[in-house]
Amino acid sequence: MIVNQKFIAEKAGVSQKTASLFFQNSPKVAEKTRRKLEEVVKKYHYIPNLAARTMKTKKFKRIACIAVQHGTATQSLHPQLVAYLNGASLELAHAGYSLIFEPVFVSPDKEDIQFHEFFTTLSSDGILGIAGDCVPKSLDEQIATLGLPTVWLNREHESPDLPCIMIDETKTTLLLAEYLHKQGIRKIVWFGPECKEINTAHYSSRVRSQTLETYAKSHDIQFREPAFVPYYVPLKPYAEKLIRREPDCDMFICYNLNYRIELINASIQEKINMENRVIHYASAWERAFLKGQMAMMLPEIELGRQGAIYLLSCLNGKPAPACLKPLAGMIFPNESQSTTIK
Repeated sequence: MIVNQKFIAEKAGVSQKTASLFFQNSPKVAEKTRRKLEEVVKKYHYIPNLAARTMKTKKFKRIACIAVQHGTATQSLHPQLVAYLNGASLELAHAGYSLIFEPVFVSPDKEDIQFHEFFTTLSSDGILGIAGDCVPKSLDEQIATLGLPTVWLNREHESPDLPCIMIDETKTTLLLAEYLHKQGIRKIVWFGPECKEINTAHYSSRVRSQTLETYAKSHDIQFREPAFVPYYVPLKPYAEKLIRREPDCDMFICYNLNYRIELINASIQEKINMENRVIHYASAWERAFLKGQMAMMLPEIELGRQGAIYLLSCLNGKPAPACLKPLAGMIFPNESQSTTIK
């Protein structure tokens, strides 16, 4: 017995064309017919031959996720990538697509980029880019040679022709500032990466700190001198100096979890109570560990999902620019207020 699409169609009592549309996830297949085909597929353990379909349709049903990471495969740590990947892969799966992870490693001086086989063979239908830090021009040029629909997640807009979905850093920080103000916080300080130049890798640190300062000036809040840490240097001495300088500050606002940890460690060393006085911009993967600690949750999962939706709209010939709208984060004061992706 040969189990193929023709066999599945006969067992389900539908035409071979209907079965073909079903395996293409076509909306033209009625829900009742879809359920019938799903039952037959499950009963006979049928797995479609994607290689054959690719040869016939010239489509791979795959989206490549190019994730820019600084360092090497054994030294680069970007746990937040999981959130982006989860959001995108779950959405793509509904449309019958797979997400293929394609990391690109960039040296700290940005002079050496480790390209790999992906850039020499056409093997996907679109590209989902995750900027990570900053994207070298040579990488953009390499991607352009593939001629595929592309969208970037959390990358600062460098060109109106470059589709990007950003975290709305200004709105996110305003939500945080308003929340702290309502809680009676009147003295705040920023602890994050150095961001003196306009075109900096850490534009998010610049926007967050400037937004906090602007809000503070108009809402009777003292914005203490920020603690900016130069790129690629240990955080510990800066955290210790900040704790000694601002022991009575109401709230220490940290760029991410690394800054928060160093600040807590420094407070323990200086024997200063930091309970309920630290908040940071958190990645989705940290939810399980917050346990009541305050954090500003970043919408990484939703960014991945929206990126997938935008690419699918491009592949269907109807690009949806509404998907490129910046997304704000949410306050996470305790575990009960967490949200999950649907």
